[in-house]
Amino acid sequence: DLWLKEGAANLLMVPAIRSLVLKDPRWTESDLQNTLIIFSRNRALDVDASLSTHPLLMNISDPYEAAGAFDAISYTKSSAILNMLRSLIGDSRFQQGVIKYIKD
Repeated sequence: DLWLKEGAANLLMVPAIRSLVLKDPRWTESDLQNTLIIFSRNRALDVDASLSTHPLLMNISDPYEAAGAFDAISYTKSSAILNMLRSLIGDSRFQQGVIKYIKD
């Protein structure tokens, strides 16, 4: 579940960024959302195309492998997937799912 936790952490940075950026009247909610989605997706595609790419789900057998699993792929690819899911099912259902995941 590392990919899910790291992706969620990365995705949850958006509200913090939103609160800062939207104080600037030149930014709209739509501008911010589009910028974050495009940046996240492009970064995920870039790291996934690298020679060091790996699947999100990996078997970790020792602490050294665990340390190596915390990389740009774990953060960017997983947050891009979670963002696609959020877009598909809507913010309310996504938030309900996150709350249920955290409680369980």
